[in-house]
Amino acid sequence: MKISKIHIISLVVIALMFVGAYLTMSTLPTKIATHWNFADQADGFTENKNFVFFIPALAFIVLEIYMWIQKFDPLHKNAEEIKKYYEGVGLVITLFFAYLQCITMLWNISATFSMSKALSPAFACLFIFIGYILPKTKQNWFLGVRTPWAMTNENNWQKTHEFGGKLFIFSGFIMLLGVVLGPIGLGAGIACVLISSIIVYFYSYKLSKKK
Repeated sequence: MKISKIHIISLVVIALMFVGAYLTMSTLPTKIATHWNFADQADGFTENKNFVFFIPALAFIVLEIYMWIQKFDPLHKNAEEIKKYYEGVGLVITLFFAYLQCITMLWNISATFSMSKALSPAFACLFIFIGYILPKTKQNWFLGVRTPWAMTNENNWQKTHEFGGKLFIFSGFIMLLGVVLGPIGLGAGIACVLISSIIVYFYSYKLSKKK
């Protein structure tokens, strides 16, 4: 099976993540922080230094499952046409994991910065990218806003994704507030994503009723 250039780049990033994990093991403290609460305080720890390989391993599993599952899309023709967007999302998610690994390791080494402020730009870029590609996708079962009405009507799909794309881009920019406001800004961005998901669902339903 032929592997695309974008997929290869994703795998190279993951390989570098494993190398980085190995190189930083010796610099980490005995107790490694693995979770932070909404107040920016570390509230989950592990003494197992093999945890450093967890994020790159998870990134690899998520990427390969995501790339593999698209092959079972009943709308195979459309899936082939938007394959580059599948691969683009896979690369962006991989880069998100790589960034998450970097700030997790850096925090454990220095613990001198706000985790929510560091996470905010990564989440912002992720949702802005998703919002950007949504209007470009065609009907498929694994990428996009798959409401019953969008899946059964091509016009509904297109309008739903154009509207949803704008909402997710807006949510991504709201998340950038977290760089300044910390947990409050990041929380506001996450709330926007959740509210946008609900709004898009009912927007698709409303379009079907108008038709």
